[in-house]
Amino acid sequence: MLHALPLLAILCSPSAQAGMTLSGTQTEISYGDNGTWNWSSSGTGFRANSSFYGDWVDVTFPGTPFNLVGYSYTNSSGTFANYSYYYESAWTVTTEEDLSGTGVMVSYYEWTIDDLAFSKTETWFEDGQTVQIWFTITNTSSEDMTDLAVVDASDPDQDYDTYYDFSTLNDVRADGHWAQAVGPTSGLTVGYGVCDPDHDTVGSNSSWSYYPTDPLTDYNGAAGDNSVAWVHSVGTLAAGETTDFGTLFIWADSDTAAQTAYDDGMAAWCCDVDADGVERPSCGGTDCDDLDPTIYTGAPETWYDGIDQDCAGDDDYDADADGHDSSAYHGDDCNDADATVYPGATDTWYDGIDSDCAGNNDYDADGDGVNSSDYDGADCNDADPTIRPGAPDTWYDGVDSDCAGNSDYDADGDGSDSVDYGGDDCNDADATIHPGAADTWYDGIDSDCAGNSDYDADADGHDSVDYGGDDCDDSNATVYPGAPELPDGLDNDCNGHDETYDRDKDGLTDIEEGVLGTDPTLADTDGDGLSDGEEVHTTHTDPLLADTDEGGVSDGDEITNGTNPLDPSDDMSSGDGGADGGADGGSADGGSADGGTDTGAMDGGATDTGTGGKDKGCGCASSPGGPKGAGLASFALFGLALLRRRKQR
Repeated sequence: MLHALPLLAILCSPSAQAGMTLSGTQTEISYGDNGTWNWSSSGTGFRANSSFYGDWVDVTFPGTPFNLVGYSYTNSSGTFANYSYYYESAWTVTTEEDLSGTGVMVSYYEWTIDDLAFSKTETWFEDGQTVQIWFTITNTSSEDMTDLAVVDASDPDQDYDTYYDFSTLNDVRADGHWAQAVGPTSGLTVGYGVCDPDHDTVGSNSSWSYYPTDPLTDYNGAAGDNSVAWVHSVGTLAAGETTDFGTLFIWADSDTAAQTAYDDGMAAWCCDVDADGVERPSCGGTDCDDLDPTIYTGAPETWYDGIDQDCAGDDDYDADADGHDSSAYHGDDCNDADATVYPGATDTWYDGIDSDCAGNNDYDADGDGVNSSDYDGADCNDADPTIRPGAPDTWYDGVDSDCAGNSDYDADGDGSDSVDYGGDDCNDADATIHPGAADTWYDGIDSDCAGNSDYDADADGHDSVDYGGDDCDDSNATVYPGAPELPDGLDNDCNGHDETYDRDKDGLTDIEEGVLGTDPTLADTDGDGLSDGEEVHTTHTDPLLADTDEGGVSDGDEITNGTNPLDPSDDMSSGDGGADGGADGGSADGGSADGGTDTGAMDGGATDTGTGGKDKGCGCASSPGGPKGAGLASFALFGLALLRRRKQR
């Protein structure tokens, strides 16, 4: 529709035109410096090309306030009201522009007064007789204003130029939507039509309507020099808020034509001001900005431009409608394309999405700065912020706090857990100490955790003499104090001598005496007058028995007497003493020692041929003066023989 053209023209408006005039084929408007219709001379106000007159006629009366705009509102400081017309105005016009285009006339004004920023756009068709008057108002204060209302009023004198008649026939239509003033003679009609029946009021005033609060009257067609007016009640306008509204002003050669023009133009000019095909809410439509043809229900939405193009009523900085503005536009939504992502949303860890917009790593659930090891990170426990690579590790608590992957019971990292926690490492503070480690003897350290003395290398139960012990050879387990002497050439018992040592000088080594059971510190163990070695190696008597043959005479005495210490039958108290076998040739040996030759007497069945008391033919294996020792082997055999002999006895 053509009435959308002014909105396009505003975007490329020319500079202000002081005292400008808009001229069309049917209507000509001259504006005062205050932005209303009227100058102080004939032909410079509102003029209509009337068919009744067949010429142009002034609808205004020069020098009178034909057109006026006023307002009133209340805030905490009181009630404010003001108005503007050509020769009496406190309003400051900040913008005055002619935005006319092909086939259409458009004027645009801006004012600043009190706490209001006012704009008015009037759009006329050159070949038409209807003007759309549209206001936009912003509350520039920091507080809400109430009872805000705006009035646009006119005092037509269309029959004055010809008939000098100031009167008009004034009437309000029964539906209350249209108020008119008709020339009594010409029939030329002007009037206001409402665009928002819920907030608009139209009527007449007996003199002049300066403020929206002035009463309006329906004179039911009576004649009088009255003004006709339109009032829009905004009500409350919040601080910083903007609203828009408007009316239709129509002139025609008859009241019927004027009302028809209003009815025909109502939908287009009042309900769809921007001609985008969607009516404004006051007409039952859903166009949230009826001054912009790019804004309507269902229009393509451009997010983040601050404009609700599709009239959805949503936040233009919250594209995903999750209740949070985009972080790119001073909000806190880190992903405004996903309604499941916003501050306070439930965050599903490890899905790569920062659902709660916390700004943290989605693979670091415990927030310790290290990603989970399950997702290419190094955190071995992503549920505990105290556990991560580089964290202090408390040993023996069962927790691998530094994610080193080692046993928490192996502080020295030698592969063996501490004995205090079920392991076998006897010193978990030293990696060189563990079962199987090389043990360096005599350093005071049980490196292999064997539990033995580090100064007893041969494990014989005695520490080395070099380190405060008593083991004279700590490399041989058979050598230690109290060890049995062995025929190995070593000092097994650490007494300073090997097995060849003969302490009592009796002809037997200590080891031999140990085997026999004789006293290695006493030369004659049995006290028979013969040394232990003499008895073993020479007389072959028992070194542990003073009277080997138990004949009543000690072995030493028998040797002295010349008797056989192994034969109890020849034992005498002194000398030979008794019979040799009971008789020597049937008679005694003369009762004295064998001093001569025994001639026929038998000693044990043998001939006694010797002299000097020596029995050369005794039944002994050898004479007491026989060969000595046949070595350790014969000695051992002899010892065994003695033991057998004792058992037999």
